[in-house]
Amino acid sequence: MASRQVSTLEIASLSKELRFLEGFHIDKFYQVDESRFRIKASSKGEKVNLGIWLCRYIGRTETITIADKPTNFSIAVRRRISGFVVDSVVMLNSDRIIEIKCSKGQETKSVIFEMFGRGNIILCDGSYTIELAYAPHTFKDRAVKKGATYAPPKNARFTLAAPPTGHDIAEMAKVPDASIISAISKNFNIGSVYIEDALMRCGIDPKAPAVSVGEDACGRIAAQIKDLLVFAENPKPRIYSKDGAYLDYGICGIMKYEGMEMQEFATVQEMLERYYASIASETAESAAKQPNRAAEETRASIEKQKAAYLEMQKEIEYSKAAGQKIFQNMDLINRIIAYAREKKKFTKEDIESSFPGIKVIGVDLKDKKITIDI
Repeated sequence: MASRQVSTLEIASLSKELRFLEGFHIDKFYQVDESRFRIKASSKGEKVNLGIWLCRYIGRTETITIADKPTNFSIAVRRRISGFVVDSVVMLNSDRIIEIKCSKGQETKSVIFEMFGRGNIILCDGSYTIELAYAPHTFKDRAVKKGATYAPPKNARFTLAAPPTGHDIAEMAKVPDASIISAISKNFNIGSVYIEDALMRCGIDPKAPAVSVGEDACGRIAAQIKDLLVFAENPKPRIYSKDGAYLDYGICGIMKYEGMEMQEFATVQEMLERYYASIASETAESAAKQPNRAAEETRASIEKQKAAYLEMQKEIEYSKAAGQKIFQNMDLINRIIAYAREKKKFTKEDIESSFPGIKVIGVDLKDKKITIDI
């Protein structure tokens, strides 16, 4: 199964769906794991759980996962926004950023979800001063940390509201050593799957050199992209499958997936949750089947230590037995030593004849060593 981040075009559609939250009271904020969170909200007896998976989806969820204990971040967010009413949900800066504005009396706050890179959750006051940042960062042109004023990444020249014209795309295509899909995506990244689809519908190979695409073709590409942008307002969510396994998703038909299994959904939220829930399940199953390397290394280390211990025990038993043997024959050993000191020079036969019943293994006069078998 392919795994990609949610695109700008999909965020545009998703942010409109999330406007259902307007008027809801925020009751609780939970952290499920490193990238997943949940907001519990209610309005006039209606309750909703909003699932958040950074860079994947935000939307209604029926899957309730509870962490063993609340994190410091979730506690801090909960203290600051519980009881606030959602005033608006918007896509910020025509980027993969969703902002939930909320208020309580005269106090206003913004919960900002950055759905790109590794993802982030930022809580700001009414003047956009950052109170909390899940993943603090300092970039060349902006800082995302407590006390700083929140600013989204600089807006691209081309946005959903101001897409590139044929002439603009012709200018993009002048970049040498770049494919046409990368040349366009670098300047107008609504999602590579959609740029690729626009190119294919124009009969252009997405991997073709950008400089090989003529001005007429650039005009057709611009028109096709403009047609795709309509789906931000009127999405047709679907998931494509192959052999029963999820392959990819889109908010409109994707040409390269034509003929494959397809499942349509009423909302972008449902499509995204279904797709990524399936990925999470497959990942968990795969992890369960994989040998636990750390456990295997621990077991191997234990076995090695056990073998070393047994070997040491053998040596101890041998040394103990040898010591007992020496102690039992100490008188004989002392007499042999006295004999050797007196004679100075001798052979093993001399010792065996002087001490009947013993067997001499060797005599080394240079090292002053006699080896006997007792």
